[in-house]
Amino acid sequence: VVETNKYVYTVLDGITQFTVCLHQRTCTCERFQLDELPCPHALAVLTIKHTGYEKYCSDYYTRKNLLLTYQFQMDPLPDESTWNTPTHVLEEVVLPPYGKRPPGRPKNKRHTQLREDGFKKAKITCSNCGQQDHNRKTCKNVRLYDQE
Repeated sequence: VVETNKYVYTVLDGITQFTVCLHQRTCTCERFQLDELPCPHALAVLTIKHTGYEKYCSDYYTRKNLLLTYQFQMDPLPDESTWNTPTHVLEEVVLPPYGKRPPGRPKNKRHTQLREDGFKKAKITCSNCGQQDHNRKTCKNVRLYDQE
């Protein structure tokens, strides 16, 4: 986390860079604006500043507003046959989406977590010669007692 000015910070996440503005409650990843909750980048800034995150959350997430949501009784909808639907809505035809799915297995669109990027792969070592980056099956080095 690098402080640009009083409210704007630059957060380096691996090789990507995000800009967090605490005053406007924005981040270039756009999760801060969309969810109205601090994104991981904003939380990193708030942790460095030793500031609580509660005042950067929307009022919609407070306990008071949650209880107000369920304060009134909600009646179920009546039968669909009794609905008063406008004719222009009934006449509108909704077609299925245009296009075909490409053949084959779909691509993996997994989003890696922030912690997963820090893990390193295990090095492969050859049990024949002890060198790295190959195994015994693909080893091209000859043992000394194999030559005799």
